[in-house]
Amino acid sequence: MKGNSMSEAILPGITDTGRTGREQAWTPAKVIYTVLMAFNLLSHLWLFAVGSGVEVNPVIWMTRLITVPFAVCLGKLWKDRGFRILVIYTLLFTLRSFIPDPDSLFNQELAENVLSALWLAGGCYGLGRVLNTRQLKRFLVICAFVWIVGMAVFSSIGIYAAWNDIRIRSIFNRRRFFGLYKSRLMIMYLSSTSGLFLSITALMTILITLCTRNRCCKVLLLVLLTPVFLAMVLTDSRTAYISVAAGLGIMVFSIVYQHCQQRSKHSARSSQWKLLLFCIFIMLIVFALALFLIMQVTPLYNQIRNHGLIPAAYAEGNEEAIISNRGFDGTSSEVLTGRLELWTDIINYIIRNPSTLIMGRSKISPLKDISSNMAHCHNVYLQVLLESGIPGLLLMLCFIGYTLTRGFRVIRSLEHPLWIRLLPAIPVVLWLGDIVEVFTWFRTSHCPMITVLFITAGILSAHAPGKAKPVPDRRDPEQTILSGSISQTDEKGSVET
Repeated sequence: MKGNSMSEAILPGITDTGRTGREQAWTPAKVIYTVLMAFNLLSHLWLFAVGSGVEVNPVIWMTRLITVPFAVCLGKLWKDRGFRILVIYTLLFTLRSFIPDPDSLFNQELAENVLSALWLAGGCYGLGRVLNTRQLKRFLVICAFVWIVGMAVFSSIGIYAAWNDIRIRSIFNRRRFFGLYKSRLMIMYLSSTSGLFLSITALMTILITLCTRNRCCKVLLLVLLTPVFLAMVLTDSRTAYISVAAGLGIMVFSIVYQHCQQRSKHSARSSQWKLLLFCIFIMLIVFALALFLIMQVTPLYNQIRNHGLIPAAYAEGNEEAIISNRGFDGTSSEVLTGRLELWTDIINYIIRNPSTLIMGRSKISPLKDISSNMAHCHNVYLQVLLESGIPGLLLMLCFIGYTLTRGFRVIRSLEHPLWIRLLPAIPVVLWLGDIVEVFTWFRTSHCPMITVLFITAGILSAHAPGKAKPVPDRRDPEQTILSGSISQTDEKGSVET
């Protein structure tokens, strides 16, 4: 029990999955898989610290691949529709690159993409089916807490460097640093990438803070959230701003919807639609308010940095702002910063070469002859269309639709603890952010956010009401109100309430 004290304190109120005793036990295979997954997830902190970029150690690649057969066999992933979609997509982009040019299979970029696909579709996506709810919660709490602490440390270093207008370089990679670049904070990676890392870290911290009932844990998490949030704002990444605001809105939507649903679960269908519209209205208000407040942080930081606590209207001097505030202070005439021109060039290329819609251009240098100074399309949907054509885009949209459907079922379910019902916010904000970036899908797995996406998608698929409904835990105060109306019988005929 002592070993589980931290996870119990941070996220009380867990449910069991109603599996057999063997499936609930920590078998040797499950222990090996869990240890390897923890190592690989937390290795992102090391990669982040050393500023490794896209280079991944061969040892890490090997441990990632070992998790794949464990996840497929232990989680019986072949029964999961989302997993089957991912496998078909992986085969599609591999064959699309290999058939016209067999030597491309030995191309490093394609090889990394195939290995990433195996790791993401197998090891990451299968986590929610390999571990039961109790084991999953403990695993996620420990990994998330270590990640949040690490990112809080990195954020603090970045804020210190920005405040003193210095650059603190990595001792492992002199090209990577903490500090300002073009009036935007960089934390080892470009500002937009750093902003996304920090925004998802902030949402993780907020999610756990909302779920825990332990006041000390709440205070600790809020302390850790402060440097993460401030560093995210200093990156001046509008995608990160919108991600945090949207994530907060979706979490509030889930909480309000669940609360109202419990009070009127026997209402007519028309009342359910009214409830849904009401919750959407609340979500939009929270989104707009959160975005407005986030946008006020940068001017306040610049004022304090330049003039101290004296209001700018009374301060002498007119120093230039330290942190940019693009698009929100009238200094930027183009909000999308060159993306519209790039998207126009891509669409014009597709119009001139309609065969691209059928099979795409493969994943190897898809922007060749289109743009010489862009690494990707800055839109994951255009990227997939350019790489794999309409078949690849349809498979991706099918997976997104499947995940969103399962996520909404989780939100509507009365059988899950709060932390599971808030998880749909993560994939939604990542896919929203991918409208103007290419952070997810099967690019490379060096980005920790892509692993977060597929882990949460797998958990939603495994826990959505359907074949394997989690059984309410007796010790979960959140579930006891349902004990009189929910009961399930296991294979031996015993009743769990």
